[in-house]
Amino acid sequence: MPDTRENVMDAARWQQVKRVFQEALERPHEGRERYVSEAAAGDSSLEREVEALLAAHEDAGAFLASPTKGGATAAGDTDPAEVFARLQRALAGRYSIERELGRGGMAIVYLARDVALDRPVAVKLLPPHLAGDAAYRERFLREARTAAGLSHPNIVPIHLVEERDGLVYFVMAFVDGESLGDRVRRAGPLKPADAARLVQEVAWALAYAHGRGVIHRDIKPDNILLDKGSGRALVADFGIARVAATETVSGVGEVIGTLRYMSPEQSTADAAIDGRSDLYSLGVTAFFALTGRVPFDSENPVTLISMHLAEPAPPLLSVRAGLPAKLAEAVDRCLAKDPAARFASGELLAEAIADAKVMGRAVAPSVREFLAAAKAAVWQVPVLSALWWVALQALGSLVPNRPMIGHPLDPVFAMIAVFTVAVVLRPILTARGVLRAGLGEQDVAEAVASSHLVRDANVEYELARIERLGRLLSRSWVRAGLVALTGAFVFGMGSYIVGERHTLYEVAWAAVNLLAITAFFSGLVIVPRKMAALFTRGTKDNAAFLGTFWSGPVGRWFFRLAGLGLRRSSKGPSRVAEPTEVLLGRAAGALFDRLPKDLRTRLGDVQQVIGGLERAAASLRERRDALNEALADVGADDASSRRGKLVIELETTRAEVERRLGRAVGALENLRLDLLRLRAGVGGPDDLTRSIEEAHVVREAVEREIEAKREVEAVIAAV
Repeated sequence: MPDTRENVMDAARWQQVKRVFQEALERPHEGRERYVSEAAAGDSSLEREVEALLAAHEDAGAFLASPTKGGATAAGDTDPAEVFARLQRALAGRYSIERELGRGGMAIVYLARDVALDRPVAVKLLPPHLAGDAAYRERFLREARTAAGLSHPNIVPIHLVEERDGLVYFVMAFVDGESLGDRVRRAGPLKPADAARLVQEVAWALAYAHGRGVIHRDIKPDNILLDKGSGRALVADFGIARVAATETVSGVGEVIGTLRYMSPEQSTADAAIDGRSDLYSLGVTAFFALTGRVPFDSENPVTLISMHLAEPAPPLLSVRAGLPAKLAEAVDRCLAKDPAARFASGELLAEAIADAKVMGRAVAPSVREFLAAAKAAVWQVPVLSALWWVALQALGSLVPNRPMIGHPLDPVFAMIAVFTVAVVLRPILTARGVLRAGLGEQDVAEAVASSHLVRDANVEYELARIERLGRLLSRSWVRAGLVALTGAFVFGMGSYIVGERHTLYEVAWAAVNLLAITAFFSGLVIVPRKMAALFTRGTKDNAAFLGTFWSGPVGRWFFRLAGLGLRRSSKGPSRVAEPTEVLLGRAAGALFDRLPKDLRTRLGDVQQVIGGLERAAASLRERRDALNEALADVGADDASSRRGKLVIELETTRAEVERRLGRAVGALENLRLDLLRLRAGVGGPDDLTRSIEEAHVVREAVEREIEAKREVEAVIAAV
């Protein structure tokens, strides 16, 4: 790649390049090279730049003419019910499809269940119109199998790559969360520490893959998944992007979305691409995560490519001030045009992020939510107190001798009351969330106190804003205004106290208000910066105090009261963690309930069959677990023939139980699939009737076995 300075074109130069490029596009493909050479008139730099744009157009611009390949229908034109049924038949006995998660030009993604391992998985299916292309299919399978060989905590693992019955698909781990793109679009840019952790984790994943010769080629926010429970970043579609990059896709938006994160060398036909290309894309992704925008943007793909080739990226600090300097420097270095100017590897990028020391201690989401609520209450309570004081003063002075009910200020009191209830309830409800997660006041105290043990970039970013407020309060004219306001208040309250006869309660009330307001304004005048820092979270000034506060008696009693009526335990199981037979039974039962009443009557006792299969599968699963425990309890050091016979017997029995469990779960799966086909109008009642009969046979066989086992146990107990 040329040096950055050679790539930067002035406006006149760009107009010349664009004119030659556009005129070349109007000529037949075979004559373009000759035309460019003639138009360049010996200007080799101009010729190279136009050829680079033409190469990028060939690679990524053909979508403008044809969104699908060879006139085939797009993924969305294939009957979803038919594709669903075909895929379920191909996966029958191994994976049970639950629902479609999404679809695009390159894939259809389903949520499924691994029957044997009882875990959720995602199935990514190559649309039939692409699977029909033999060359594309082979390339896809080859790259997917290469990606399946990657095993890293920050890479979504691929469990199975397969071609069956004309379908091409792979099965990968299901990540319960959202993509980075969805997260930023939903909640805005990430905090510096969160973004630093994400970049470091993705850098580790890229370093691992690059060391094994695998380049992603499509690092972007939508290919980075954030696990809901841990916040861990996982890179998806490793290796698959290499295939997608050579094909057309479903529309302009999808191509533009990918080009926003494409490295300059990916747009050049003869450039060698290595792992540093992924680091450039990661730099663009980090820029987006921290600012909510990309460094280069255009709705025209050719213009977008030229910006990556020629325009220097804006410095990150020029877009979002206040970020840690070393973090910004690392991102800016990733965005260098020349690969040699970037980090040589993902390990070096991860080390640079670590050296920036912007990541604090990991805090559970429920604790973060509680801390946010507690922080808000710090300023909301004084505001509420002031509002109530003003309202009560107005009640007595503006409209004296009026009853409370029907008072003209009733709407104001109602609004303040609602606000008061919200302010009081939010910390309590978030504290209950902490308890539901199996955590407590000690975890909150440690999360707060840890902020002074590490250099947390989020705190620094917040302190930068507080410092600006402190400087404002330190100005002479602001201090003079606060002194005048304080003097007027003291004079007014003093006149009130000594000017008339008041009850002791009224004098005490006025004195408390006088002292509180005077102290607050005096603090703003005398130590404005300290007052501004008082309401911040996690600063060195108050982190130790807050940590002691929450771990002390007040914190313990607060969480004890907040947890009244709440069973405190570890994080409750979600539906995704329930046994497969329960999920299948629930889904099948819901589908049956949605059928017309006359059809439900005709089909008979389907719900009873479903319930029986669920119970049978649950019993078999318990027996399998007991056999696993028995095998684990057999002495591993005992090499006697007796032990060997026992192990063989237990393993044979376990294999038979697993076979019967597979049949029971498979029968439930067939019932659900036939109910789904019947509801979708692609199957008939006869298919469902056959599945019901098979389910009866499986259930009765399991029940007979269970009953026989009980009789044997009863005889043994009687002896």
